[in-house]
Amino acid sequence: MIVLARFLEGLRQIYGILAGSLNISWRRFLLCNIAGASLWVAVWIGLLLWFGRHVRHIWEVFRENQPYLLLGVGCAAFLAAGVLHLVHRAKKSESPSAEPRVSPEGDSTRTTADL
Repeated sequence: MIVLARFLEGLRQIYGILAGSLNISWRRFLLCNIAGASLWVAVWIGLLLWFGRHVRHIWEVFRENQPYLLLGVGCAAFLAAGVLHLVHRAKKSESPSAEPRVSPEGDSTRTTADL
């Protein structure tokens, strides 16, 4: 858990607290923390070295396909905005303040927002 916690957002912040609540000895925690930090650094260095070797090729592919990539990003943003709008509208229609409420006089046209 401690070794891989650095790679998972959220768990990275609380793995020390979890280790303490599970009564893991400080020696075992220290060893696992060093192993996790070493693995974390090795992965990032490996990614940066790979990216450094391939950045020109990646840039060429990007430049050749830039209109298509930008169109795809625009479509994804438009789709995400539409989904968020629909979710917001659905939540708004489900809110209890929009439900009609029957008054003692029997008038059911008023809502709780009118009261």
